Amino acid sequence: MKRSYIILFVATLLLSSCEDWLDINTSKDNPVTVTPEQSLPQVLFYASQLSYDHAEYGVYLSQALTTGGRSQVGAYAYKSGWELLSMNRHPQWRRHFYDIGVNANALISAAEKVNSRNFILIARTLKLYSTMLTTDAFGDMPHSQVYLSNSPAYDTQESIYEWMYREMEELLKLYEDPQW
Repeated sequence: MKRSYIILFVATLLLSSCEDWLDINTSKDNPVTVTPEQSLPQVLFYASQLSYDHAEYGVYLSQALTTGGRSQVGAYAYKSGWELLSMNRHPQWRRHFYDIGVNANALISAAEKVNSRNFILIARTLKLYSTMLTTDAFGDMPHSQVYLSNSPAYDTQESIYEWMYREMEELLKLYEDPQW
């Protein structure tokens, strides 16, 4: 009796496989599949965060330029003065390139696989919005070669605006196209 259980257990191990019914991640950074429905909420969340980050930076900058008589040597710039160089402007940069850019590109790729054009339009629109806010805050920035290397060349703000106008015109046409 014990022997038949052992044989049954070994046979179960040898004949079973998880490939048919489970996705196995080979990399913790690259899941096997991500659907557009799973990607969109994340991109929308980061787009709203980007709006907040830029609004906070804009308010801080305007207060720094218009408020005098504050201490410039305190440990906390928000409380002690308006030392702009010590302020963390990292969120806008990171949100644009990594949080929105990488996730929107993944959303577009997943949407193209299932021919879900509405998700492509939404992702492209959010990338355009993010690009506008980021170049308005920082001026020249990587754009045309942004994900091709670790040190991409900076594009001029003028060339970025030219791309934004072209992208906006194309998106407007696609939004009006019933097939899209």
